[in-house]
Amino acid sequence: MKKKFFSLRRQMVLVYLLGGALPMLLIIGILIGTQRRTMLEQAGTAAVTELTMLKNTLGSQCGVLTDVSKRMYFDKELEQISQTQYADYASVVDTYRTYTQLDDLEDYYSGDIEGITVYLDNQTLTGNSQLARVDTETRAADWYQTALQDGGRARWWYIQSPADGKYYLTLVRQIRSQQGESIGVETLRMNPQNLRTQFAERSADTYLLLDDGTVVLAKDGSTPPAAPAELVRQYAGQAGSFRVDVDGEINLLTVETLSDTAYCNALVLLSLEPYNVILNSVAHTMRRTLIIAALGAAVAVAAIFAFSLYFSRRVAQFRAEMEKAARGERALATTIGGGDEIADLYTYLNSMIHDIDALTASVYENKLEQERARSRQREAEFKMLASQINPHFLFNTLESIRMKARSCGDTEVADMVKMLAKLMRHSIEVRDSLVPVKDELALTEYYLKLQHYRFGDAVQFEVTAEPGCEQLFILPLLVQPPVENAFVHGLKERRMGGRITVHAAADDAVLTITVTDNGVGMTPAALDALRQSLAAKDFDRSHIGVANVHHRIRMFYGAGWGLTVDSAPGQGTTVTLRLPRCETSETTKEDTAL
Repeated sequence: MKKKFFSLRRQMVLVYLLGGALPMLLIIGILIGTQRRTMLEQAGTAAVTELTMLKNTLGSQCGVLTDVSKRMYFDKELEQISQTQYADYASVVDTYRTYTQLDDLEDYYSGDIEGITVYLDNQTLTGNSQLARVDTETRAADWYQTALQDGGRARWWYIQSPADGKYYLTLVRQIRSQQGESIGVETLRMNPQNLRTQFAERSADTYLLLDDGTVVLAKDGSTPPAAPAELVRQYAGQAGSFRVDVDGEINLLTVETLSDTAYCNALVLLSLEPYNVILNSVAHTMRRTLIIAALGAAVAVAAIFAFSLYFSRRVAQFRAEMEKAARGERALATTIGGGDEIADLYTYLNSMIHDIDALTASVYENKLEQERARSRQREAEFKMLASQINPHFLFNTLESIRMKARSCGDTEVADMVKMLAKLMRHSIEVRDSLVPVKDELALTEYYLKLQHYRFGDAVQFEVTAEPGCEQLFILPLLVQPPVENAFVHGLKERRMGGRITVHAAADDAVLTITVTDNGVGMTPAALDALRQSLAAKDFDRSHIGVANVHHRIRMFYGAGWGLTVDSAPGQGTTVTLRLPRCETSETTKEDTAL
């Protein structure tokens, strides 16, 4: 029989090349291009989101500086200082000592404000880092002249601090008297620590600039190239991500602008990330995809050739048997026509159609059931409830209450609000970083004073420290919980004569802090239960008490440290904290563990 050129084997190879290999290559190319675009879009969206978070942080800090500047705008004491002609140096020093408003503001907002300097046009002042005299150099400075021209509106500058000589982002604003006359210029320097921390965590080069192109802060702290300033001038007032060419390299530029009617100018956040850095992961994925595709194609080609050769040989055998039947040995069914092997095998396909249909239906039903099972497995409900309280609002509210009480002459309420604010700020900002013993004892004394307002003379207290102890460092919130336990459990039934003593002492290696009360004391059973709680590995971390304090000490310093409790009914209770002597805040668990 004459051999057919367009055999079934050649048809199968051709169909694979046209219907399999070429579409597969096309799909791979499309997927790689789509993945590249998706990666760039995701990088742009992530950059905008991260820069927006930076903008919110910066806006919150700027709001604190703005609120403080408004509070100082009509300060009567500043007005009186600016208008007083001092006869001698002692009078100036006395004024500096009695005017504590700037010290209070710097202490209260130390996390947001690095320092405050008010420049007063009073030549009889000697001047210091807070109340400075306007000299010839200051009067000629651009920021000073501009502040006078802005008419009381605030403006951002990047200027040198008179306190330490460093440059800070500074809010500059003219101060006026009650009659509207200029008495000087106030400058509030922003504490850059929070922004520096967030800048360091970013992978892209990030900059904070004034809208005139002045660079205020760069990610790595080094002097940035001229490109950011040029980009700020080019994209001023815009926001989002852009494709820019910087020194011959394509970069993803992200811009966010912080502007407000309270300021005469704006702050600009800008980040630059090279496209090749963003696409590194895409290139890796592309190489892996191409390798997998090449291997798959090679395996498929080998398989199709092997299968086509095997199948064509079998078909030739079947055809020979069918030719025998065609010659009369067997009656054959009507063919579908055509000159290839499929037409020759058609008679056999008829007998297989019913089985194939049944098999197809069974496979389809199985696959449908599998898809239903997968769909049921993929179903899930996710719920999220998020809330956030801005501590600045709470602290500003407490400060407003304190200032109102103070202006009304109620110093007792003012002091109570001030101590409560410090307690709350310390509790909110507490971390497992070390704090000075002096600060921890001061926090405890604030708590005791608040309780003294409540209980009056029914409970007396004393907080003491031996020389050299207050400069040591400990974990925060270790002393206040035992003191609170003394109030809640030890002195709850005592009407008069209650006493709490806190004492810190140290030798060359150990710091010891004792909290003693003369309350009702503890029964042997209760004391034994408490000591078992201290020795247990599992404890309730949701409540603050001596057990949590003990376990915090052991987890940070090591198993050789902690607290002990001694008590007897009617004889009071003594809680002793035994800690390693730490003279710096950099001490870690590995440095102190026994």
